[in-house]
Amino acid sequence: MNRIPNEKTPVFKETGKLALGELAVSALTVGVYLLIGKFTPGVIVGVLAGTLVVLLNFFLLAYSVNRVFDDMMEKRGEGEMSEEEIAKFTETYKAQVALKTRTSFLLRTLLLIAVPVACFLLPFADGIASLVPLLAEHPILMFVGWLSSPKGQKSGEKGGGQG
Repeated sequence: MNRIPNEKTPVFKETGKLALGELAVSALTVGVYLLIGKFTPGVIVGVLAGTLVVLLNFFLLAYSVNRVFDDMMEKRGEGEMSEEEIAKFTETYKAQVALKTRTSFLLRTLLLIAVPVACFLLPFADGIASLVPLLAEHPILMFVGWLSSPKGQKSGEKGGGQG
């Protein structure tokens, strides 16, 4: 199975949408710093660091989920499975999937914590500016999901939103 996402997978498309939203948030953040007279080059470093860590986190999440899914589909093989075969397959690979998922989560969480902490500690970065992109990720994803949902469907209805 293909291990590297390609242009046919939604990983790059969704990461691109998030990147556009984060770029807008970063520009607004810099604008606010300019308006209040607190702009320094560290603000640019902070928003760039925060934006990069958000995008890397999002991409790695999508990539790791796709990879685990592809691995399981490869191990499953072709054809129908009986209830017993499904139960045996699930029992056999449940711990492996859980370990891969937990490892990905732990590494991504450490990244999400380490970068803003570094921005607060380093004299050439603005810690608050690094937090803004992290805090904006979920609202951006909700907004993108709202824009992507078919017109006339409320969130939660079948076929609408992010799932």
